[in-house]
Amino acid sequence: MIILNKYRVTNIKRFRVFIFSLVLIISLIIFMIISSFTKVYSVNALKFERVYVEKGDSLWKIASKFNNNLRIHDFIHTIEKLNKITNSEIYPGDTLLIPIY
Repeated sequence: MIILNKYRVTNIKRFRVFIFSLVLIISLIIFMIISSFTKVYSVNALKFERVYVEKGDSLWKIASKFNNNLRIHDFIHTIEKLNKITNSEIYPGDTLLIPIY
C-alpha cells in the first residue's frame, strides 16, 4: 500500500495506469508544442542552390549573380561561413552552397 500525503492508494494497478496515462498525455502535449514551433520556423527556412566553380570564378562574381538584398560583402561572408571557407580561395571543381533569399 502506497501512501501519498493524505491519500491512500488501494489499487496499485489503477495507480500505475493513471501515472502512465498522465506521462503519455504530457509527452504528447510537449511533442505537439515542439512540432508547432518547427512548422513556424520552417516557413522561413533558407533554400540553397549548388554552384560548381569554374575557371575564372571568384566569390565576388558568384555572389554578384545570386545576391538580391544584402551588401555584397555580407553575402560573401555568408557564403564563406556556410561553406567553411577561411581564406576566400575557391578552385575550379569546387562545389558551393549558395543561400537563396
